[in-house]
Amino acid sequence: MGMLIDEIEKQAKNKNVPAIYISTNHTGLYEKYGYSFYQMMKGMEGEPSRVYRKELV
Repeated sequence: MGMLIDEIEKQAKNKNVPAIYISTNHTGLYEKYGYSFYQMMKGMEGEPSRVYRKELV
């Protein structure tokens, strides 16, 4: 999983993307990779979803 996240972040940085947002119901997983809880939102089917954010620049 770490290699995939590293590659996504690398590609985003190359395109000058300032931050990555991840919508998930997992707790504790993305924090390991430097993501911080941002806010709760509704998912595509209306269920509550946690959104994590990581600054790239």
